[in-house]
Formats: sequence, structure tokens, C-alpha cells
Amino acid sequence: MRRWWIDATSAAGHVADRPHLWLPGALAWIASGGWLALVIGVIRPPNISELTFLGAGIFKSGAWPWNALAIGAAALAAVLIGFGLVSAGEAVLLRGRRAGRRDVARIFVLGAVCATPTLVVLLAMATAAVVVAPIEFNAPNEQLGPLARTAGRLSLFLVAILVAASAGAAVHAPAARSVVDGRTVA
Repeated sequence: MRRWWIDATSAAGHVADRPHLWLPGALAWIASGGWLALVIGVIRPPNISELTFLGAGIFKSGAWPWNALAIGAAALAAVLIGFGLVSAGEAVLLRGRRAGRRDVARIFVLGAVCATPTLVVLLAMATAAVVVAPIEFNAPNEQLGPLARTAGRLSLFLVAILVAASAGAAVHAPAARSVVDGRTVA
């Protein structure tokens, strides 16, 4: 952990002293993790009645399940665009001005491979949520809200997502440095 902290602080100092790296650094940060702080700070979370109305509209629509597939495809497209932006920012941060399309493509593929277990668990959780969420939102239990009950029933998936994402990030960081340096990952 100490080595990671030293590497992270030296990288931050390296970027801070070079204005030409500020834009790629900001791009990599916003596309990878900074968007979460932006969303939490700016967007008001929907309340239970709004979520119920949205879920009922999707579930009871004549376009079901195609509308859910369209929402999933749009989310996947947003994730792929995010991976592309993160890959571009990371390639420039690791290679500097020498970064090219090949470096971006290699980091993109590596990121997609490392994220595949997380995406598989997300797909499984979404499939389970299609069954669990309507039951929990229509249950008469008032002790816990429907979001808490749904999250409780899907908690194993949430833990698996956390583990898969952490493992993917732990594999991706050194592998990306190796790929950009011209070494093989294996």
C-alpha cells in the first residue's frame, strides 16, 4: 500500500507541474470516477413514487422487454464511451505526447477485459431485478422502503460487483503500465 501511495502522489505532482497534462488528467478523472461526485452533487435523487412510476411505465409498457433492452444498450454505450475517454486520458498520462491510437486501443481493450466480470454481474443483477423489483415495490411492508428491500434482496450481487470492480482495477493499473511500456501483460 505504501508503494501505491508513493506512486500516486508522485504522479499527482508530475501532472501538477506540467500544464499540458491537466486536460488529459481531468478527462481521465471525470470519465473514471469524478462523474460520481458530479452526479451526487448536482442531481436530486428520485423519490420512491417517481421510481415506482418509472418502473411501472417500463414494466407495463407494450414495448416490454424491448424498452428495457434499449435502456440497457444506452447504458452500455455510455460505459463504452467512458472507457474510450478514460483510455485516451490514461494513454496521454502514461506516454505523454507520444501516445497514439494504438496505445489508446490497447488500454481500451485491457480495460474492457478487466471490466467484463463486473459487467457480467451487472447483467445478472439487472435480470434478477426484473423479477425482484416489481414484487418489492408492490409489497405491503412499510417497515422498510421498496428500495431498501430490493437492495437487500440483491445484496449478494452488489457485493459481487464491488469485488469484481476492485479486482478489475487492481489488475488493470499495472497491466496498463506494462502495455504502454511495450511489455506483455502475461
